[in-house]
Amino acid sequence: MKKKFAAVALIGLLIAGGVTPAHAATIKSGTACTKSGAKTKVGSSSYVCGVNPSTGGTKLTWVLSDCLTANKLYLDAVSHQTSFAAQVKNTIDQLTKSIASWQAISVLADQKLADANSTFPAKIAAIQAKIDADTVKMANAVAKKATATGIDLLNWTKAATGYSQAISRNQGSIDLLKKSIDRITATKTRAVSQIASLQSQLDSTNTSQPALLGQVKANVTQAKTQLKLVCKAGL
Repeated sequence: MKKKFAAVALIGLLIAGGVTPAHAATIKSGTACTKSGAKTKVGSSSYVCGVNPSTGGTKLTWVLSDCLTANKLYLDAVSHQTSFAAQVKNTIDQLTKSIASWQAISVLADQKLADANSTFPAKIAAIQAKIDADTVKMANAVAKKATATGIDLLNWTKAATGYSQAISRNQGSIDLLKKSIDRITATKTRAVSQIASLQSQLDSTNTSQPALLGQVKANVTQAKTQLKLVCKAGL
């Protein structure tokens, strides 16, 4: 009775998978089937009715479940190769653009420094001359104020204050010119440093790229070889 029940259960399982008992013994990878997605098991091997991913055809055949797993691994490897190659290209493009940008900044800084070094000394000298002249005038006003009274004291006090303020403003102008040169010099220094750092990264990427891409490509080749082996007809 138990044997009869087991036989009936097996027949039900095979029919549910789109397989008749008569055909179960002949099922192998590559054997034609009719119901896409149907599943069955023969011994320890599990099969799915579908298109064999290693052949590229459209015919429905029984395919080992391991074949479908191997196909997923292969597609994942191909996807990784594509994304990795795109990532490497994007990195190289970004580094190249950044280097070009900093090179432009460096050139502009050189131009500004050249202009500053050729024009600022004369500007500073002219302003300094005004400071020197106002310093003498302020000293004279201070001296006059010391002995003045009444309205003269007020006038000489205002004069001394005016010269002092003019000296302070002109000294501020000189400081701004010098700070401008310092800022340009700092920009130039930073640009040179950035170019060197980015160029080092670019060189490193270009050096390591072939080996890394080669490894990724080898993974794809290995996955494809495994796919063909697992999906081979007759298994």
